[in-house]
Parts: sequence; C-alpha cells; structure tokens
Amino acid sequence: MPIYEYTCDDCAKNFEELVRGNAEPEKCPSCGSHAIHRKLSVPASPHSSGPGCAARDAGLCEPSTSSGCGCGGCCCHHH
Repeated sequence: MPIYEYTCDDCAKNFEELVRGNAEPEKCPSCGSHAIHRKLSVPASPHSSGPGCAARDAGLCEPSTSSGCGCGGCCCHHH
C-alpha cells in the first residue's frame, strides 16, 4: 500500500495517508475540509545519480555547505 502526500486547500496543511486500492482520504485531518488534493512526489531511488537524478531535476536538492548534497541522503551528486 502506498503512502501519498496531500495538501488541504483551506488550511494549507500537508499530510500523508496510507492508501488502500483506489481509496482517497475524504477530508483533511487538521480542519476537516473536503478541499484536499494529492501532491506530486518524486520517487526516491538510491541508484539514481548524475544527470538522471529525478529529485535534483525537480529542484528538490540544494547543495549543502559541506561536501555533497543537502538533500538528506538523496541520490544527487552535484558536479
């Protein structure tokens, strides 16, 4: 069962939901609003690096001040 990320349009809270089959959450757990939508996520892969890194290409990785990437263990390698 996948875990999806959602955003509430009314209170702007982000939340994750374990989804079974095609079921979607009906309301925001913070405010109870039904105005929620699934966020697009970049799949993480420890084997992606170099020019094909999906997280870096999506702008999710930022160079850290130390060596390597500041994405918390992401696959990215900044050249």
